[in-house]
Amino acid sequence: MHIPDLASQAEFSDAGPNKKVLYETPELTSILISLKGGQEIPAHTLSSEVIMHVISGEGSFYTSSGTPEVKEGSLVVCGPNEPHGIVAKTNMVVLVAKVAG
Repeated sequence: MHIPDLASQAEFSDAGPNKKVLYETPELTSILISLKGGQEIPAHTLSSEVIMHVISGEGSFYTSSGTPEVKEGSLVVCGPNEPHGIVAKTNMVVLVAKVAG
């Protein structure tokens, strides 16, 4: 069993969003993304289902249905090949799970 303390894993960078792989198997990849306020990950697509849980901070997600505002506790689920991205309003930490299809 692996139980990481997500708050202590967050690492912010002036160079851009920081992505840290926490766990990886052929079926699942878990990534912790730390963004400073104003940083973004442009909209893109993946062949897998993506589940994004906002651990802390506020911002918006780019999705095929708009740009919903999100905050700590928000959960965003995108299907395979569905465009998605993130823009941070404040320092933001997001736990991402990519599920192989």
